[in-house]
Amino acid sequence: MDDILQACGIDDDFYHRLLAMSMSNKDIVMKRNTTDVWTNNYNADILRAWRGNMDIQYITDAYACIMYIVSYACKAENSMSEMLQSVVSE
Repeated sequence: MDDILQACGIDDDFYHRLLAMSMSNKDIVMKRNTTDVWTNNYNADILRAWRGNMDIQYITDAYACIMYIVSYACKAENSMSEMLQSVVSE
C-alpha cells in the first residue's frame, strides 16, 4: 500500500483522512499486499487446521449478520454442497 500511495503522490495522513470520510458504515479495511488483491480474507492458523477454502468476513452489526446468512442461504442450489442442500430442505 505504501508503494501505491507513493506512486500516486499521496501521503499516508491524507489517505487515511479520505478513507475516514468515505466510510458511512462500519467497515474493516485489511492491510494487504498488492499481490493479494484476488485472495480471499483468511486466518493463517485456521487455514492450516482447516486445510480448505475460506473467506472470512467480519460481521459488524445484526443487519450485516442477517444479510450474510440470507445471501448465503439464497445461493443457487448448484453452488451448494449436498450437506447444505439437505439442511435447507429440512
